[in-house]
Amino acid sequence: MNRRSDGELNQQSIQRKHCLMVQWQIQRAPVGEVRRGMQLISCEGVHVGVVAAVLVNCESQTATDLLLCNRPNAADYRLIPIDNIARINTETIYLTIYQDDIETLAVHHTYEA
Repeated sequence: MNRRSDGELNQQSIQRKHCLMVQWQIQRAPVGEVRRGMQLISCEGVHVGVVAAVLVNCESQTATDLLLCNRPNAADYRLIPIDNIARINTETIYLTIYQDDIETLAVHHTYEA
């Protein structure tokens, strides 16, 4: 029997309440369309990666986080809260956080049922 800790079950429950979308219209400021592959730029102007997906709360249909991938020298996916978006252009999203802050963001984990 495969036993999991309460923390793992809680994380799995949270994960199931969210959907990964390749495109989503952000409805609160800054308003704009976010798509997979858009460039992510830190507040000091450094390229920190690209959007892999938008994490959306399935119940409320609101975007909660951007899934960051293709970070230089990293093989993980980080969750950038929507509140950390400064502005959205056609192909670029500018963030309110510094490049060094990316390492402190939550890592996205996937769980199999």
